[in-house]
Amino acid sequence: MQVWEACSDAMISFDKNAMTEDLAYIVENDVILTGITRRLEAFQQDNPSLQVMHGAKVERYELPQPHLRDDFQKPLTVLHLDNGKSIKARLVIGADGMNSLLRKTMQVKYVEWDYNQMAVVATLSFSEATENNVAWQRFTPTGPIALLPVCLSFAISRCLCFDI
Repeated sequence: MQVWEACSDAMISFDKNAMTEDLAYIVENDVILTGITRRLEAFQQDNPSLQVMHGAKVERYELPQPHLRDDFQKPLTVLHLDNGKSIKARLVIGADGMNSLLRKTMQVKYVEWDYNQMAVVATLSFSEATENNVAWQRFTPTGPIALLPVCLSFAISRCLCFDI
């Protein structure tokens, strides 16, 4: 990986051959989802009580109210789905992104600000195959521009990212 600054000769390089461990990975979202799905299916075979649902979206959460519950009951969150079904759970993990319905329901306070930036991401194909193993990134006064390797099976493809 090579990273350099546009307004000077400052540059830093990371050479895989000089490193004992990988620095980072770029993994496409579809590859991550496929891996998670396969692991869930394998886990489900040994744990039949695990239920995997596809195509269902949480419409609202009904949070436990400890001050109203019986001390002998475990507090459960109820997830009301858009398909009319409901699920009760002792643990709900909110991994639903920046507009998290769970975070809003729980009224979790957070800080955000607008960077006033937009980006363009494109996949490029080159006329000649390359090793496709170097990520290039340059920081400019208007924002970074990067050329990232996509996948070794696509030796002529790169992902181009830049702010606009």
